[in-house]
Amino acid sequence: MWHHSAILWFTGLSGAGKSTLANAVNSALFKQGLACYALGGDNIRWPASL
Repeated sequence: MWHHSAILWFTGLSGAGKSTLANAVNSALFKQGLACYALGGDNIRWPASL
C-alpha cells in the first residue's frame, strides 16, 4: 500500500500563532481521515528541561 507524506513547517516570531495554526491544520487533516501529528517546539524541548 502506497501513501504520500508531507511536512508543513511553520516559522515566525514568538507569539505569532504558529502553534495555533499548526493545531488548526492538524485538526482539519484529522477530520479528513488523514494520519497526522503536530510536533511543536515544546514537544521537542521538554525532555531537555528535566
